[in-house]
Amino acid sequence: MKQPINLLLADDSQIYLEGLKSILRENENQINVIGEACNKREAIRFLNTNPPDIIVLDIQLEEDMDGIELACEVNKNFPGVKVIIMSHYKDIEHIINALKAHVHAYLAKDATPEEVNNTINSVYKGKGLYLGETLSKQTIEKLITVYYGTEQNLRKSKPHDLSEREIEVIGYMAKGFSSKEIAKSLFIGTTTVVTHKENIKRKLNCNTAIEIIVFAIAKKIIIVE
Repeated sequence: MKQPINLLLADDSQIYLEGLKSILRENENQINVIGEACNKREAIRFLNTNPPDIIVLDIQLEEDMDGIELACEVNKNFPGVKVIIMSHYKDIEHIINALKAHVHAYLAKDATPEEVNNTINSVYKGKGLYLGETLSKQTIEKLITVYYGTEQNLRKSKPHDLSEREIEVIGYMAKGFSSKEIAKSLFIGTTTVVTHKENIKRKLNCNTAIEIIVFAIAKKIIIVE
C-alpha cells in the first residue's frame, strides 16, 4: 500500500484548521496530518523532531512572525520539506513575496476541497511551482510585468528557439507535473525530461520553473485557460 503524504499545518485560526482537517479526512488514506502549529516556534520545534513531507501554512501567524518568513526558514534549514501557502490574500504583492521564498504552491483559502487535495498531491510529486486557480489573468499579467518589465522590454528579450517537445514539457510544468509524470505522459524517459528542462533554461535564460512558466505565458508560447 502506498505511504500517505505527511502534512504539518501551520495556521493561527483553529476554526480554519479544523475545516482543513475535515477536508483532508476525505482523503486520509493518501494524506495524513501529523501535526499542527499556530506560530513559528511551534512549527520549527515540530520540524526538528518529525519533519513532514509538506508544510501547509498561512501568511499570517501568531505573534510577529508571518508565513513568508517561516517559508524562507523551511527552505533554508529543511530543504526536504515542501511548502504550500494557503491564504486569503490574492494580490500580486503577497504572491510575489511567496515566490521569492521559493514556495512550491500558492493557493487561495476559498479553493475547493478537490483543488486542495490536487495541490497537495501535485506538490508532493513535482519539483516545480503549482498555482492552481489562485491567479486571475489580470494577476498573471502583473506577475509577467514584475519579472520581465514592460511589453517593450518583452519584445527586446531573447527570442526562443524551443522545439515542439520542449514546448510540450513547459505546458506540463505549468500544470504542476513532476518530471516522472511528464515522462509518462510523453512516453519518454525521465532523464530525457530533465535534459529538456535544462535546455529550456538555457534557451530562455531562465533559472527557475516559475521564470520559465511566466516567460512562456508572456511570449504566448503556452496559453493559460
